[in-house]
Amino acid sequence: MPRLSEADPDLLGSIRGIVFDKDGTLADLEQRWVPFFSRIISTVADYGGDPEIEKTLASALGVAGGRFEPGSPAAVKSEGELAAIALGHLAERGWSEDDAAAALLAGVEAASFGALVPLGDVAGTMTALSGRFELGVATSDNRDNTLSELVELGIADLVSAVHCGDDGNGVKPQPEVLWGITRSWSLEPGQVLFVGDSMQDHDTARAAGCRFIAVDPGPPEEPSAVAMAADAWVASVEELVGPGRGGGRLPSTACV
Repeated sequence: MPRLSEADPDLLGSIRGIVFDKDGTLADLEQRWVPFFSRIISTVADYGGDPEIEKTLASALGVAGGRFEPGSPAAVKSEGELAAIALGHLAERGWSEDDAAAALLAGVEAASFGALVPLGDVAGTMTALSGRFELGVATSDNRDNTLSELVELGIADLVSAVHCGDDGNGVKPQPEVLWGITRSWSLEPGQVLFVGDSMQDHDTARAAGCRFIAVDPGPPEEPSAVAMAADAWVASVEELVGPGRGGGRLPSTACV
């Protein structure tokens, strides 16, 4: 699919609300989360009794070599889903339910986040969009952490709807993730744009009937799979309001 700057000008003409994924779209995914999961994995390994667990649990969660592996569950799944993956993996390796739960709890308690690094001028972009569109965030992260990060990013007051992985009313790629937001805005799904960086984000938008723009910071001559599947793509959210690397812009006539 084309870069937003090269897309049909009518592509987003009906858009009245924009929902953003958080990690990998508004903030750097790996700098924030790789240290967190690496500490959990190393703490579980230190719990003892399984010399291979650090390597196998890292593989199960998709975290290796200081990066998220392609298709990593840790990059897209909710807290509850990841706990189930980790506990299931430990059970497969013969850990008792009590030992697995205790080790994982110790890992979570020991873990800390890396730096929260905005992907470009997130606050400036959201400020520019806020006068013309309803703005929301849909993430697999839990609500407490999400609300704290929106404050740190300087956009908490600009976002009128948030859906989180522990809200209990759907997780990506279920359409309810976006439908709850569209209803709160009294908009139809076709009037809402979802902006994200993963195929899970793409699938969520498609299931809900929303437009989808992919964030792909890689070489522009080699669009990613999610960029190719999207209605259009941008290198960063900054391109939604002005010329970024190549220039793209949502219609200035759109309003809420």
